[in-house]
Amino acid sequence: MTWNVYLVIIFLMGLAFFASAVYGLMWASKKGQLKDFDKGSRVIFDEDEPEGVTQDAFPQRKRKLRDIDRPRRIQPEQEGTRL
Repeated sequence: MTWNVYLVIIFLMGLAFFASAVYGLMWASKKGQLKDFDKGSRVIFDEDEPEGVTQDAFPQRKRKLRDIDRPRRIQPEQEGTRL
């Protein structure tokens, strides 16, 4: 196959993707999905987890003892010298 055939195939795939995106936006607009974004974002909150209050937290990574005892190497850029 020549590069012209590949170019046509890529163009048709791009056109199909664009048409499906336009169709999806038109469907969402007709169904009312794009009217009130704030209402949809508040649906997940309730009395147990109020809006604006942090409930979840990630645990801190525990440092291994060998990481604490190992002296840190100073990079040459930090000392002001260049290699």
